[in-house]
Amino acid sequence: MLFNLVGNSIKFTRHGFIEVKANLEHIDDQNASIIISVKDSGIGISSEFLEDIFQPFRQIDNSSSRNYDGLGLGLPISQSILKMMNSQLIMKSEQGVGTEASFQLCLETSSNVQSDQMSIKSNGLEMNLVTTQLESIVGKRVLVAEDNPINVEVIKNYLEFLKMDVHCVQDGYHCLEELERNSYDIVLMDIQMPNLDGVHTTIQIRLMEGFKELPIIGLSAAIAQEDRENSLRSGMNDYLVKPFELEDLAQMIFKYINHKN
Repeated sequence: MLFNLVGNSIKFTRHGFIEVKANLEHIDDQNASIIISVKDSGIGISSEFLEDIFQPFRQIDNSSSRNYDGLGLGLPISQSILKMMNSQLIMKSEQGVGTEASFQLCLETSSNVQSDQMSIKSNGLEMNLVTTQLESIVGKRVLVAEDNPINVEVIKNYLEFLKMDVHCVQDGYHCLEELERNSYDIVLMDIQMPNLDGVHTTIQIRLMEGFKELPIIGLSAAIAQEDRENSLRSGMNDYLVKPFELEDLAQMIFKYINHKN
């Protein structure tokens, strides 16, 4: 998150300053509260656009937008991650003056990190992650078969946040080739891909020696029952309907990585 915020400041600040601060607001035997902020003297954001800044794929809607690359995903992903940590990203900006982004983290102090369970809240939902589950997926290898570059960017960011080793391919043929060359712990398979789709790719994988137990999770925007049944019949273990949140993906991975182990 901090890397993304500083990167935005560098991108939109040609002259002046970029200031990064971390202030310890409170600490006791149980918890510590930290406020982190990134402030710059860049081009700033109009109040009208600021209202929609956390919508995916939004770019600054003026002539300056042609001078800056980006997909408009960094801030929405950062906000999603912060919500899971029971926090939020606060943006203050004035066009032509600069921008300040800040967030607050409430963390357990080291003397209080005794529990084997961590609670993460997002959008009113609570996901309890057992420490052993988190440890079980760190460094695990994930093969993502997805042809949409935007989806690839989002999924890759999610998986890297979970500290997994990610490799992406764009269709079924490349997925089969990659599985023949390298070992993976789980596959995330887009159902609709060019050349060889996810259903037929999964069928081929299950015919390969040593791949009957490899967890394969289907990814699709389709929600029809027939599509889901076809995915499971092909040999997929489960499926996620796009768009999905980080916690949805995390729970699915925990379920099948732990089951496999």
